[in-house]
Amino acid sequence: MSTKKRKVDSECRVFQEKWTNMYFFVAQGEKCLCLICKESLSVFKEHNIKRHYDSKHKQTYNKYVGVCRENKITNLQSEIGGLTKLFNNAKNINESIVRASYRVGHIIGKEVHPFSDGEFVKRCLMAVVEEVCPEKKSAFESVSLSRMTMTRRIEDLGSDLMVQLKSKASQFKMFSIATDESTDVTDIAQLLVFIRGINNSFEVTEELAAMKSIKTTTTGEDLFKEVSEIFDDLNLDWNKLTAITTDGAPSMVGRHNGLVVARLRKKVLESNGSPPLDIHCIIHQQNLCGKILNLDHVMKVVTKSVNLIRSYSTNHRIFKEFLLQIEAEYGDVVYHSEIRWLSRGRVLQRFFDLRYEIDIFFIEKSTQLHELSNPVWLWDLAILCDLTAYVNELNLKLQCKDKLISHVYADLCAFQTKLKLFIQQTEKGQLTHFPTCTALRKERKNDHFPNEKISKMLQLLSKSFEDRFADFHRIKNEIRLFENPFTVDVSTAPGDLQLELIELQCQTPLQDLFREKSLPDFYAALDSYPNLRNLGMKMTTAFASTYICEQTFSTLKRAKPASRARLSDDHLHSILRMNVTQLEPNIKKLVSEKHQTSH
Repeated sequence: MSTKKRKVDSECRVFQEKWTNMYFFVAQGEKCLCLICKESLSVFKEHNIKRHYDSKHKQTYNKYVGVCRENKITNLQSEIGGLTKLFNNAKNINESIVRASYRVGHIIGKEVHPFSDGEFVKRCLMAVVEEVCPEKKSAFESVSLSRMTMTRRIEDLGSDLMVQLKSKASQFKMFSIATDESTDVTDIAQLLVFIRGINNSFEVTEELAAMKSIKTTTTGEDLFKEVSEIFDDLNLDWNKLTAITTDGAPSMVGRHNGLVVARLRKKVLESNGSPPLDIHCIIHQQNLCGKILNLDHVMKVVTKSVNLIRSYSTNHRIFKEFLLQIEAEYGDVVYHSEIRWLSRGRVLQRFFDLRYEIDIFFIEKSTQLHELSNPVWLWDLAILCDLTAYVNELNLKLQCKDKLISHVYADLCAFQTKLKLFIQQTEKGQLTHFPTCTALRKERKNDHFPNEKISKMLQLLSKSFEDRFADFHRIKNEIRLFENPFTVDVSTAPGDLQLELIELQCQTPLQDLFREKSLPDFYAALDSYPNLRNLGMKMTTAFASTYICEQTFSTLKRAKPASRARLSDDHLHSILRMNVTQLEPNIKKLVSEKHQTSH
């Protein structure tokens, strides 16, 4: 019968300190190292160590005894330490070189610079090194910042951020999405989907879930397919989706074929989730409301006049010099962009303030704007100036970052209340809150103020806001309950919240906590009120607008202009992710995975 071989691992062999003095050996990790010849043995076995010493070093080193032997061992050990330090330093320098390359790539990505700019950075860096610390030139030359390297670095950084998002998404208790679609310079439709999720500790994560490039049609079915792929990539549970915010386009919200109503909502219900909130972007709706004022005859004249001044360089120079000579309040007129509808507020006000100077300028150019002497047109201009100013003010409030849906709804309700006040006052001929109209009435005292006209315009605007924000008003009870659960009428609350609300409203310490903390922090502390806590999660994650998508589209246009039309979709995705993320890429981890420098 054959006997089994003994396994070294089962013999429990350990290095004995006496072997250092006897045979000039030390333990190094799981091996023993000869201090004399630097050869290592893989087994802690005295017989092997003694045989090595006797056969190679005994004749030379046996003469060292006592203190002399100890000193010799100490010297040899210091040599080993020096070699180890040398190797460690080389490793650290190598890692620093790769880390520097990643950090430059991160900056280039966030600043939306071409990948080839890494080579420009390298030239600048070398110029500084040659002047300041030429002895370090070789180390800096080793930092690879070539276009190909920057491309790989940005790919790695984008992938790492995606891995971090997946990790956070796995902890979401609830989440909502905001989605919008636009075309880039090559007419490829780019669908952006942002996600705002919350974990059990009420930590909110708001990130770009993905950018999807659609090269064919953009029907509701196409968009739904892309969103489904994003959910699959992030391993998101459909039943945790609590709100969907879109721009209100037919492909997004069409009752039968749209992305939200017909597909996402159905998918959530099939996954045993509660019906998600369906929110049309509050900013898009507000812009559409502003456009119903039907004062295009004013805007056309203003735009035409400004373009005549700004479109021709000679006219523009002469006009600015003219304003300078007469010491006008402003030095130029402002361009209007139809895409950015609310830019008309600044254009109109500047035109109104410079209307006399513009009239004189055109007369000198043998052109006359008859509208500037038409009292009806002037009143329409003043009315439009004041109304767009208020709409602009609302727009800026809605664009504030990290605003809860309750705060946005409060801004909307406040604006609608202002409109009701304006209607009451203008019907009586009061212009308390219309500074441009007030200024015009002082100048044209003999003119009849068209109070009926402005009152009807305000009523039309108020009705438009009421209709377009019906989805917000539909959930106003939930918003108000979330905003202040202590003042809500319990009998009007959903049945699953009523008993918890009664207990909550009787807790004085919690009322004090509500006054001291932010809404998310307050709801995070309601461990004994699970249904109210869930309401807090739901409303905290909801997007009130797709403004974050609009911001990212601006970055997209900078990242992919006509000169970079060949930029790949994957690289564009990585650049956008780096620009909007609140996460920090794990460069240390990436360096450990890419432990050698690029060339």
